[in-house]
Amino acid sequence: TLGASHVGFKMTRGQADDVVQHVLRDPGILKVVLRRSNRLKTFVSQTVAEQTDQWEAYEDDAPEPRAPKVRIEVSALRAHAKLNDAFYDGLTSELRGGGQPHLEVRYEDLEDTAEHVRMLTFLGLDPPHPGLSAASVKQNDRDLKAVIANFEELDGALKGTEYHAELHDTNN
Repeated sequence: TLGASHVGFKMTRGQADDVVQHVLRDPGILKVVLRRSNRLKTFVSQTVAEQTDQWEAYEDDAPEPRAPKVRIEVSALRAHAKLNDAFYDGLTSELRGGGQPHLEVRYEDLEDTAEHVRMLTFLGLDPPHPGLSAASVKQNDRDLKAVIANFEELDGALKGTEYHAELHDTNN
């Protein structure tokens, strides 16, 4: 167990579906379903990762140059959000239907101490736990306006939609 009492890993949609299914079926594995509320930021992160071919960053990695600005198409955003919503809704539905205890966590709450306590308690650890740390680091902490090449165009196209507030969300 890598010298730790608990070890976790992140899985996303389309990543090793056979592993996801194995983990879902095993009631002995505690599951934390981490979901980012801002679907636009999820899509931008994926688009940047596809363009730079950097999907994860770790503290010991050499710092990457600033990612290039990306162009966002509304139709691609909507398709991506629909697939992600179906993936996460399917996960939670399967876990609930199978009576498996799991914890749903918003990505945006990961820095919150109360959320750490909630996660540690769910995992059977006594908070505060000195070993709680992530090996990966956030790759992009910039405002979407600095990342999206067609920000103004997208702003106009998303007015009146559920995505408009997500475009202007400055919480990273």
